[in-house]
Amino acid sequence: MSSGGGLWGWLEERLRLSHLPFYRVPYSYMTLEFWLGAIVASSFMLLVITGLLLLFYYKPDNPVLANYVLITEKPFGRFLLTTHLYAAHAMIFSAIIHLFRNMYRGAYKKPRELVWLAGIITGLIMIQTAFFGYSLIGDKIAEEAVAIGSGLVANSFGPYWGKVLVALAFDIDEAQRYYRLLAMHIILAGLLGLLFMLHFGLFEQQGPQPSHEETGWKTKPERIPQDREDLAPWFPVNFLYMTFLGLGVWGLIVLLNAISQAAGFVHQLLYPLPIFDPEKLAAAGVSNPPEWILEAAEKTRPMPPWFLVYAFKIFQLNFLYIDAIGYSALLIFIIAMVLPPLVLAIFPFIDRHDSTHPLDRPIPTIAGGLLIIYLVQLTIWGALSIGYYSLTTTALIFLVPLLIVVMGYIILAKHRSGEPVGAGLVLAFTGIILLVFLAPGAWIVFKGSQGASEALWADIATMLIGIALAIGYVALLATSLPGGEKSQRTVQVGSKDVPLPLVILAVVDLFLLIVSVLLLALWVDPIANPAGATALVALLFLSAYGVVHGAYRAVVADKVPYTWIGRELPPHLLVYIAAIITAAILI
Repeated sequence: MSSGGGLWGWLEERLRLSHLPFYRVPYSYMTLEFWLGAIVASSFMLLVITGLLLLFYYKPDNPVLANYVLITEKPFGRFLLTTHLYAAHAMIFSAIIHLFRNMYRGAYKKPRELVWLAGIITGLIMIQTAFFGYSLIGDKIAEEAVAIGSGLVANSFGPYWGKVLVALAFDIDEAQRYYRLLAMHIILAGLLGLLFMLHFGLFEQQGPQPSHEETGWKTKPERIPQDREDLAPWFPVNFLYMTFLGLGVWGLIVLLNAISQAAGFVHQLLYPLPIFDPEKLAAAGVSNPPEWILEAAEKTRPMPPWFLVYAFKIFQLNFLYIDAIGYSALLIFIIAMVLPPLVLAIFPFIDRHDSTHPLDRPIPTIAGGLLIIYLVQLTIWGALSIGYYSLTTTALIFLVPLLIVVMGYIILAKHRSGEPVGAGLVLAFTGIILLVFLAPGAWIVFKGSQGASEALWADIATMLIGIALAIGYVALLATSLPGGEKSQRTVQVGSKDVPLPLVILAVVDLFLLIVSVLLLALWVDPIANPAGATALVALLFLSAYGVVHGAYRAVVADKVPYTWIGRELPPHLLVYIAAIITAAILI
């Protein structure tokens, strides 16, 4: 498709955008599933922008006072700090979803092994970067995170190496600590940016994995042929789609931030604002902090950032401690921090099957699925309770999801291959399901007879969540059964005429964009009403997202037919929902 005249033609002629050596993809691949990595990259871009702006206000010699002044006195200071935090949440969460999707689809297979490995390494650096950034705030949660992190490292690596690593990461001199944390955060952020570029460069060498609908869940063809007639030009199609998606990601991040600010303190893992210790504020020179700061400080307990809560919980499993030559927690460190990425990294080398179907890949499908399930379970368990746990309690929580996933996989794999499913296997799976409903009740009765504490309900919730996730994962595997046949996608025939309703939707979005800019500039005080100002910024991003979506659909109208329920309405409905939420916050 030619970019034509007008603005697109002018840009293409001067920048030669259509000649950029990017891997072209079919129009049918312009869906969220194929662009999950772009969500991660968009979140990272927002992190870079807000992080650089935050550097203008940060003072390592007194981070408590600097951040307190930022969120209480600087226009849009609260927006910058909280958006930076929520962008980190979004980047890590979307990276986990991106990883799970590629694991499920077998996207790590030849010739994409290096893309997969680069992604795993990027994820590891991402976690470390976020941890040091989280610790820079200087609030109660940051101090507890540093204390927990240094304690875990010291116990894992012994009295000598543990002390060396703690000093390297956090500095022994507390007066210089935040200079060290800032340096570590910036260095790791720069390394993360380089790894993003490497990951993207490797991806561009191979292109996205061809759809299983086209390959029939096979590894051939390995790449999307570049002579297909349904390939979209990078400019303006990919450019507009990436812009539309990026603005949507930014808008959702900021909108969730605004909702959290308006909701107040719900849980410390979701709270977007710093939680300052009143004594630390007084020492920093703040005499009369607002009431919301005092209330938040009373409701917190020792806990690391949410993306490391799972590791914090594993360190509470006392049966894993081995007191040998001072390395009492080394086994736990290996299980929590080394084993998950190692398991993921070996998938390309142990899975040599020519099929990408999840039911033809038992080890990656079972191990990868359980890894995600256990990660969620441990995170929720750590968020709900704190304490040391026995092998019996841990086995009850994690054994049932394991049995459900393994037995479900065996039954579905036999069904896919046409093998008879024996009555014994069905009875065993039925017994597991019965256990799912009986075990929590029996556990409550047993624990209650022993005078159980409030932590019992956290244990029960963790178990039930694991069961629900395991059943949901087996159901997801079951949906792959009808998808084994090979189909050939052809170029879709659309219309060059842009429907009037789409034009109206884009005009309404443009109107909301202008209104949000005017309200931000002339009416809303970002210091007096920070949640409202944040909501208006979210509406600005999402309104622009709606306008760009209209432009994208107009450009690809002749290749992608209009389907109002499927493609056209949802992006614009999101804009209008954001407008309603913004109005509610402002009022």
